[in-house]
Order: sequence, then structure tokens, then C-alpha cells
Amino acid sequence: MNQEIGKKRKNKLENKKIYTNKKIWYNRHKKKERGKTMKGKKTLLIVVIIVIALIIMAGGAFAALYFATDLLKTNDQLFAKYLFEDNELSTLLVSEVIQNQEQFKKENSYSSEGILKVEMQKKEGQVQTIQMNTNSKHNKDTKRSYTEAVLKDGEENVLNFSYINDNDVYGVKFDQIYANYIGIRNKDLKQFARTIGLPEETVNQIPDTIPLEVAKNTEIITKEEAKYLEDTYYKIIIDSIAKENYSKTEKVNIKIEDKTYEASGYKLMLNQNEISTILNNVVKKAKDDTQTMNILEKIITELEIGKQTSPEDFVEALEQLAQNMQKEEFTIEIIVYQSEGKTIRTQLNMNKEIGIMFDIANNTKEKQKVIITIEDLKQDVALAQINLQKTISRAETMHEVSIVVGSKESSYQITSNTTLGNISNNTIHNTSSITIKDYQNNNIKASYDKTIKMETEAPEIQELKNSNTVIVNNYSKEQLEQFFEGIIENASRSLIKVVEQLELNIADENDIMKYMQGAESAVITVANANGLEPIGNLTANFLITAINQTIYLQMNRFNNINNNKPQTSLIPQL
Repeated sequence: MNQEIGKKRKNKLENKKIYTNKKIWYNRHKKKERGKTMKGKKTLLIVVIIVIALIIMAGGAFAALYFATDLLKTNDQLFAKYLFEDNELSTLLVSEVIQNQEQFKKENSYSSEGILKVEMQKKEGQVQTIQMNTNSKHNKDTKRSYTEAVLKDGEENVLNFSYINDNDVYGVKFDQIYANYIGIRNKDLKQFARTIGLPEETVNQIPDTIPLEVAKNTEIITKEEAKYLEDTYYKIIIDSIAKENYSKTEKVNIKIEDKTYEASGYKLMLNQNEISTILNNVVKKAKDDTQTMNILEKIITELEIGKQTSPEDFVEALEQLAQNMQKEEFTIEIIVYQSEGKTIRTQLNMNKEIGIMFDIANNTKEKQKVIITIEDLKQDVALAQINLQKTISRAETMHEVSIVVGSKESSYQITSNTTLGNISNNTIHNTSSITIKDYQNNNIKASYDKTIKMETEAPEIQELKNSNTVIVNNYSKEQLEQFFEGIIENASRSLIKVVEQLELNIADENDIMKYMQGAESAVITVANANGLEPIGNLTANFLITAINQTIYLQMNRFNNINNNKPQTSLIPQL
């Protein structure tokens, strides 16, 4: 009995031991399996992290390629990129130093002295020099400005001229012609126009006040309004152009001045129907867009375009232009060339007849230069070249404009250099010069040197009133006719004396042209040294060139007719 009990107890202990061993084995096995599972999960997690990292890295590389390189951009995207980035022409046509000088003159009373010289080369090779000395002053409290100019013949005064601006009255006086000032009040000009007998249709186009003293940095529209127009209509224009209109050119070598670039180009081609579609889409949006019409109204009002003009008239003119575009074949081709990621040339070809190239010769913070070439594509010859350059130093900013029209054998050249000084010790020093070499080999040079100084005590400037000024607004048509008859008679006698004293020999039409160009140059150099904006300087040079060229063409044709010769001219028409 006892043996059986012992045997059962022994079996029970052995079974328990086996169970315990199995349990230990099982636990160890499960732990090992869990370890393998955890290890597998960690491995999977690492793989997932690596994959995510690779995706992120690939995405970053994609973004870098897209934004920093041209590899993944389409032709239309590349065209837009190189057309609009780093717009050198817009920065060339602004001058911060002019704005600083204007602010200086607005905040202070000042005086200035200047010397104007005009040098004209005679046929015999002699150089005739005409000099004018100027003195100016401005009183910031009374807001009056005064300028006196004296035309010199050596040390002798030939002609004395003075000018006063007294609020809204502007008066001039020539001592040799009339003892008092002759002025006009810049107010109620419509009524004055009726008084002197102008027809009502002309009166309607005249503003009541001419905005003569508009600040140079005044914005006609706000930056927000400009941004709205840009965002709204840029998208409309781009959406109106099919991607097939864009293409990429083969690589070419482009030489700009002394440097040769290997460049690739991106081209946009538009015909008359496509241009018409763009205009129609712009018009469609503008007609229904209140904000656009309000901005147009603001621009028309600020620019005094005319009381009869409305935003609706402007939009209607665009619509008419779109219709007229479809009446005859017309193509525009724009090619933007880039080298090493920088725009170097933009070329505009119109109807495969006229080409205009904008070459970037230099683009640094200190120096910017753009060369504009106008070509006859059919004849493959240059009609004109315009150089625009701005150079900035610590002391001054220099603007240069040069225009060459014609060929090497016969050309018209005009060069304008203006140096505007930074304000130093409450003093500004500006210089400007214009040189003209015309088709008749006349050489004309005008230069103006001006120094402006702040005055701690406001200078005395007389008031323009009825006792010292003939203000024309105050008189009837009959009174003014009688008055100006006497003025014209005195002016004619004085002019004859000036011509004789300065020995201005006028033998033929070429002499007339020479003196006219001298007068034109003198006016522009004075304006430049007084702070004419670069775009105004460029426009003035264009006008001088266009006027003189038109006169030369007419003279040439007249001479050909008189001499019974064929009408030929070396002077190209732009």
C-alpha cells in the first residue's frame, strides 16, 4: 500500500518536472519567436523609414530641379521665366538719386548756379561758343521759385531772361523786350480758352488746371492696384495662348559687344487671329470687372487725358483694335535667349520685316547696360542702335543715352551724358551734356553744370501781381491782341540784335538746322541737370532724332526735285 502511494507520488513529481520543462521550453520558444517578430517589425520599420526618406529626398531633388534648373520646365514656362526675370530696362529707366534730390528741394529753401555752353563747329572748322549763366532760388515758405538767365557774348550781356513761379501764376520777363513779367494763372483755363475765342470742341479737351508740378515719385495707381491688374490679365493672356505656340531654338553663338555667349532660345509665335483672341479675352474681362474700370477711371483722371474719354472708350478702342487685327496678315515672333541661366537677349520680330533686339551688355548693381537694335529684316541691315547705361558710385549716378541712325557712311548720332550727385554737406552737383553729329557733319555740343546749395535763410522772391505782371487771364481777347502785337514787334527787333551781336551767320538751311539742334540740346541738358527722369531723357533724345531726321528727309527730297534728280536718300526712315 505504502509502495503504491510512493510510486504515485514519484510519477506525479516526474510529470510536474516534465510539465515545468515543457513550460520553460514553451516560454523560451515564445520569447524567441517574439524576438524574431520584433526584429522583423523593426526591420520593416527601418525599411519604411528609408523608403519615406528616399521619397522625401527624391521630392526635394525634383523641387530643386524644377525651381533651380530648366530640366523639367516646359517651353512656355521657360519663355516666361527668361522674359520676365531681371528686367534691366525697367531699372535703367528709374533713378533713386533724382527722388532724393527732389525731396531735398521740397524740404529746403535753396539757391543754385549754373553755366550752359553750346559749341557749334563752323564749315571752316572754327568752333562758335554761346554761353548762358543761370541763377535760381526757391523759398520753401512762400513756395516761390525764381530763375535768371543771362546770354553772354564774352563778358557782355546780350539777353536777360527771368522766370518766377508764384503758386499758380507762372511769369517770364525779357528785359530787352518788356519791363514787366508776362504770366498766366494755371486755373480756370477753360474759361480763358473761351475768352480768347477757341472753339467749344477745343475747349472741352482743355483741363481747368495743367498738372505742372506733379511729384516725380507720385504713383498714379497703388502697388495693390498694379498687382491686381498684373495677376488678373497676365493669366488671361497666358491662358489665351496655346502651348504649341512655344518652341525651343537650337543653340547659337551670340556676340554682345566684346563677349560671345553660347545661348539657347525660347520662342513664342502669334498671328493676327491669336493676337485678336487675346485682346478680345482681355476686353471681355475688363467690361465686366468693376475694379478694372475704376482703375482705368483713376488713370484717365490723373493723366488729364480728356474729359470726353471714359474707361468704356478705352475698352472699346481695344475691341476695335482686335477687329482690325483680323483684316490683314500679321505675325509677332518673340525669342528670349539665355546663357548659363541668365537672359542675354530678347528679340521681337514684327511681320518678318522689322526686328528689335534688347541685348544685356552688363547687369551688376554698380553698372547696367542695355543695347537696343532696330533692324530691317528683309534687307538684313541695322536701322538704328540705342545704348542705355546707368553707372552708380558712392558719390553719384551717371545715365548715358546714345542713338545712332543710318550707316557707317552716313549716320546721325546723338549722345547724352548726365551725372547726378548724391547730397553732400547740403550741396548737390549735377552735370549734363549732349553731343550731336548730323548727316551734314555738323558737330554740336551743349553742356550744363549746376550746383545746388541749401539756404538756412529763405531767399526773397517777389510776388507776381497785377502791378508788376500782365496776367493774361485777366484781359479780353481784344486787349491781348493789341498787347502782343507790340510784344512781337519788340521781340523781332531784339532777336535781330542778338543774331548780329553773336554773329550767328545763317547762309542756308544747314545753318538753320545747326542752330536749331543747338537750341534743342541746350534745353535737354538743362532739363537733365535739373533732374529729368531717365525715361524723359530717352524720350527727348528720340524726339530730337525724329524731328531732325524728318526735316533732313524733306530737305533732301526738295533738293532732288529742284535738281531733277531721282529721290534717293541715305537716311533710313524708322
